[in-house]
Amino acid sequence: MTEADLDQPQQSVPTMDSITEPPVLVQASLSIGQALAEKRLSQKLTIEDVSARIKYSVRFIQALESDHWDDLPSGLALRGLIKSYTRLLGADAQPAEDALKDRIGVIRGGIANHTSTRSLATHETDRTQQSSVGWLALIGIVVVAAVAIAISQGIIPKALLPHWLGALVK
Repeated sequence: MTEADLDQPQQSVPTMDSITEPPVLVQASLSIGQALAEKRLSQKLTIEDVSARIKYSVRFIQALESDHWDDLPSGLALRGLIKSYTRLLGADAQPAEDALKDRIGVIRGGIANHTSTRSLATHETDRTQQSSVGWLALIGIVVVAAVAIAISQGIIPKALLPHWLGALVK
């Protein structure tokens, strides 16, 4: 050690006794619904305003703010409600989603999870061919019925009919 080092005050190493907990800012933690309601009120928005902007019913917003989880949808619908509401309020949706993971569940989906061995194009082709045969048969029956009615009512003159068909009509 040099003389300059000895002149410098020594920094103390913190011990477990010297470390204190940070002061508690909020005595009781707010629920998700209460926090959203507080944020909404701070922005001077009514529940009807929120409902009109995020396109969810007033009943759902009231249930969310009062933590009545049984009155709310679950899964993807609940996740959408929370995301829309927090986006409107300018808040982060992730903490609310994390807290409600058991109600939202794991959202799976997307094209990456498609497990069918048949391609979608093959499926459409088979369906189109089957429906074409049905339509052609129906059109044929309608045409034959229309011609038969026209002949029986005398709309088509017998002179225009082939002789084998004219013999059947009499």
